[in-house]
Amino acid sequence: VQYKFPVAITVIHMIFSWILCRFYIFHIRGDEKAGLSFQQQIREIMPLSVCFALSVAMGNLSLKYIYPSFNQMLGSMSPLITVLLAVVFQKKRFSMKTWLSMPVICMGLAMCSVKELNFNALGAFYATGATVLRAVKSLIQGRLLSPSHKLDSVSLLYYMAPISALWLFFLMLLMEGTEPLMLLLAPWSAEPGAPITGVTTVMYLLVLSGLNACLLNIANFLVTSYTSPVTLQVLGNVKSCLSIGVSVAIFRNSLTMEQAMGVGTCL
Repeated sequence: VQYKFPVAITVIHMIFSWILCRFYIFHIRGDEKAGLSFQQQIREIMPLSVCFALSVAMGNLSLKYIYPSFNQMLGSMSPLITVLLAVVFQKKRFSMKTWLSMPVICMGLAMCSVKELNFNALGAFYATGATVLRAVKSLIQGRLLSPSHKLDSVSLLYYMAPISALWLFFLMLLMEGTEPLMLLLAPWSAEPGAPITGVTTVMYLLVLSGLNACLLNIANFLVTSYTSPVTLQVLGNVKSCLSIGVSVAIFRNSLTMEQAMGVGTCL
């Protein structure tokens, strides 16, 4: 059994994150009731969940039309887009050092992919849309994690996860159909004696990736809370550069001089 359904996997990640956060909040931390009403969740959390779900969907759709390298190149503009959106919509001011560092950080990662550039208008639209939505999401989560809202990282994920899972579930049906559900239900729906291999491994990997996704989302919120949405996006570019280095070290991928210079510039 192979499970090549990224949107369905993200649905599972969100459900797993909600279960873990609920257990932590009500059984370990000992909270007796949730802090946000249903109306507050719709008003405050829904926009964050919609941005997250649509960014996942558009990011996956873009890969049908453009190479991952070009997708990464467009995504490297996220720090600059985040700064611009913060200035326009939140009336924030940034120092000259921040403005001068943006082209260096963004172009450094773009240099890593420029040799593999392939252009498709629809793919570029989806990739750019996903990048903008990620920037908007980081600004929204930065506002929700500010002292005025009194939400910590675990609580925010607890509220965001089920709404995101619902939106992603509908997107999964549109993009991937019902096959992801059928594969998960295969052990219980198959005829007796029918050979089914790999299901246990897939389930184990889904649970492991769900735990990883939960911790990653909490870390993502913590970084935003302690620093800023712009810093989060900058660290995302650094992470991409480190991923290139890890890929070269483990899989022995070739690395051109331009890519090496791009990594060094970004870092």
